[in-house]
Amino acid sequence: KATGVNPVLIIREGVKVTNDASFYRATQTRIPGFSLALTRDGLTDKVYYKIRKGATEELDDWDAVKLDNDQFDISTVLPDRTSLAIRARDKLPCYSEVIQIGIKDLTIGSYSLSLTTKLDFRNFHYTLVDHFLQRETLLSTESSVEIVVPEDPASAAFERFSLRLHEAIPARGLQ
Repeated sequence: KATGVNPVLIIREGVKVTNDASFYRATQTRIPGFSLALTRDGLTDKVYYKIRKGATEELDDWDAVKLDNDQFDISTVLPDRTSLAIRARDKLPCYSEVIQIGIKDLTIGSYSLSLTTKLDFRNFHYTLVDHFLQRETLLSTESSVEIVVPEDPASAAFERFSLRLHEAIPARGLQ
């Protein structure tokens, strides 16, 4: 973090490496997770859910509190109504879990919601529960879902949506 009025970074020739610099790199950690992206008119906001060893149920160092965007926001919501841009847990959901999704500053119009999964989170089904329309929609990584915000203010309510994760159990044939 630069704190001066006119910060300058100077790198001299002696610090450059001409041979293999792989010793500077740490092994990448494979972190299971998923993200939701809310998009409108070329603007996108994302929320992330990840598994990190040592994360807790409450707000901790692995979580990131949601900062307010100028246009619209999507977040996960803790029981105390804290909005998070990154939600970390210490283990995968056991069979099924419901995650409260917060939306904010949505205006009349159409939005697109898409899902991206990584590693172990590919083994779950994702159901978007719309409490305003009283409808459930299965989310897929291959396509997005349209979210319409009509004139009714309840359609833009903060807790309009929740996300239900359900572990996909492979079918076993009898032989």
